[in-house]
Amino acid sequence: MAITRVVIKFDLTQIPVNASVTNATLSIYLWGDMQQEGKCKAFKLTTKFTENSVNWQIPWKTLGGDYDPSKVEGEVTVRRVGDEGYNNIPVTKAVQDFVKNPALNNGFLLIFFPDQNSEKLTRKIYLSEYSIASYRPYLNVTYSGTPIIKKDNTVYSPNIIKITQKDGMLVLKGFSQSIHQIEIYSVQGKRIANYMHPISSNSSQVSVPFSKSGVFIVTIKDDKGIINKKIINE
Repeated sequence: MAITRVVIKFDLTQIPVNASVTNATLSIYLWGDMQQEGKCKAFKLTTKFTENSVNWQIPWKTLGGDYDPSKVEGEVTVRRVGDEGYNNIPVTKAVQDFVKNPALNNGFLLIFFPDQNSEKLTRKIYLSEYSIASYRPYLNVTYSGTPIIKKDNTVYSPNIIKITQKDGMLVLKGFSQSIHQIEIYSVQGKRIANYMHPISSNSSQVSVPFSKSGVFIVTIKDDKGIINKKIINE
């Protein structure tokens, strides 16, 4: 039985460097044969890693990952067996640091405590490759600032995107590229809806079913980048 550690990194370049991050939560779907509660703590990695080659030894100077053990960025009490589900780790300060200085974003090292070999402490999480998207880890970030996406020396302003509600549908207008994914989150960071490849060709408009009332964050991924838009659905 191996000691459980996880490295994970998110691309935050779509957030303006001058943005003020008011909340950031790292959510991991946890399961396993945990016969007692423990802790999952998040640390900033101090060494860059490559997804296809990282392991217990590579690329670290210290086995198991390079980090400052005195600086816990966030932690959560993990559930016991039978309590499978998402665990949410607050990482607001770390994400703010990553946004202001992208060179610092080497990702997170997640360590489960007690950090030891034990069949009673087996913990498993679904990673980004898992076939069911709703079980994958995600980072929910709330921020204020000018939401402009820069990619390939172009500037992409979400102000041109308009979202309206009609007959139980959300209507999104103003696109010049294919939309790959639309996600809808509550303001607490819970994903409520996920639409993969809602259109397969260039279109200036797309509609998706959504009739809930309240305040939501719509995340739109298209050929130019990622846009976050706040909506009030009445």
